[in-house]
Amino acid sequence: MTQKLNLSIFVAVIVMIAVGLINTIDTTRADALSPVYQLPDLSGLAWVKDDLFVAVHDAKNSKENGDRISLLTIPDRSRKLVWQPQSINWPSPLGRSSDLESITRVPETSLFLAAESGGDRKKGYTRIFKLKYDRDRLSLIESINWPVNINNVEAITIAKIKDKYLFLYAERNDGQPGTTIKWASMTLNPWGWTQFQGVEFRGPLEGKNVRPITDMAVDSRNNLYIATAFDPDRDDGPFYSAVYQIGTIELNGENGFQVNLYLQPNRIGGLDGLKVEGLTLQEKPGSQTKMFIGTDDEIYGGVLRQLPFI
Repeated sequence: MTQKLNLSIFVAVIVMIAVGLINTIDTTRADALSPVYQLPDLSGLAWVKDDLFVAVHDAKNSKENGDRISLLTIPDRSRKLVWQPQSINWPSPLGRSSDLESITRVPETSLFLAAESGGDRKKGYTRIFKLKYDRDRLSLIESINWPVNINNVEAITIAKIKDKYLFLYAERNDGQPGTTIKWASMTLNPWGWTQFQGVEFRGPLEGKNVRPITDMAVDSRNNLYIATAFDPDRDDGPFYSAVYQIGTIELNGENGFQVNLYLQPNRIGGLDGLKVEGLTLQEKPGSQTKMFIGTDDEIYGGVLRQLPFI
């Protein structure tokens, strides 16, 4: 009887210790802070190949920490989203970029142009960088100053018709009813532009803190798309964005281009709570075209998502 009693006491003590340990573990889990992984703000976005994209981040001036350019691989059933910051050999004397707000692919090449907004132009941060994707990384090929005076460029894109390239850009014009889409023919070797032209674009969203164009994209059929966003100038938002098809691009004469805007933009989709600053199209051979957006949601970081698109 004594042995059975001792055994019962021993088992009871073991159970009490186990319960205590479980309670301690549970309490620790409940009280511990567990920061969630956060993708950096995406201030510009371009498709590279397959499921690979390149994004720029709008870190300001050469002293601010943070990545400037990253490669992103979208998730599938076998992997999660992959983020690969790129180490770029930034040119002297300014060094690292300041306020990269846009990036675009040179169609049918492995080259990309990434542009500083010019918001810090008094210090000389008005550069466009030519980058090349090769062997799973991006490298800087060349840097050149903007060929025209700029003020807070939010979007750049490049169209190709036959063997000719058209470079387009748009400035922020925060809170204004619209902005000017400017364009010029572009050569790659040597790198240069013809005289810029422009057309006024009145954004579908209007009012204080609305940015008429936050990014642009052109598909292989030369349809022109834009993102527009509402930013209340608060790091916690709330934000709102929308994406539209706004026109087409065509050759005008032997050496010129024409940007034809629709009287009424075609709304593709709206995004409550998100600030879209990156817009690109994934056009795999033999597959349906897909549209992707990247967001700059300030303290919430960024997201990369496919947008329903037909």
